[in-house]
Amino acid sequence: MDEGNKNTATLAIIALIAIAGLGLGGYSFYQLQTEGQLQVILIPLESSIAAGVWTDLNTTIFSPYNSTDWLVGAHSSQILRSNFVSLSNNNTRFTIQQAGWYIVQLSLALVNLTANEEYNIDFKRNNATEFHLDKFNSTGPDYYLANIQRFVYFNSSDYFEINCKSNTSFNIGITGLYKAYNQLSLEYKFFLLP
Repeated sequence: MDEGNKNTATLAIIALIAIAGLGLGGYSFYQLQTEGQLQVILIPLESSIAAGVWTDLNTTIFSPYNSTDWLVGAHSSQILRSNFVSLSNNNTRFTIQQAGWYIVQLSLALVNLTANEEYNIDFKRNNATEFHLDKFNSTGPDYYLANIQRFVYFNSSDYFEINCKSNTSFNIGITGLYKAYNQLSLEYKFFLLP
């Protein structure tokens, strides 16, 4: 660990001890990267609203996508608050109805992987890739279990899609334990301009 990371870790531990002393144990901490500066935001845990929970995710292929570049589709909804999010485009497009900070949580079982191949799970906002949710090289097993959480600000009417890509075909596991693993949730935290 280099000196800068040691200093950052030390400051984080001191901050947590100080905050615990203030009785702020009922808060979540989120690090945000905004305009090149790292910020930490305190959020009361009770402020969360489950905007949507989707299970039974699967590989969704339609033009211009194919077996090596496809979108994650949602086919079952346990919670869907339409005043926060709606689905369209073969249930692959999640359109935000209320601006604010959200937690996007994705659990995904990718199967039929090829050894020594690179795989990407990308977050696309308004049809442009914004960042990698996960990027990995398959090292042997023909499956990969992704468990991803990101804190994202959305404007009203922004939409996002989850795009999986590689150089060889692969898909989402839809049988047995794999099927139970595939879930996407969207949790509204609060409104504050970034």
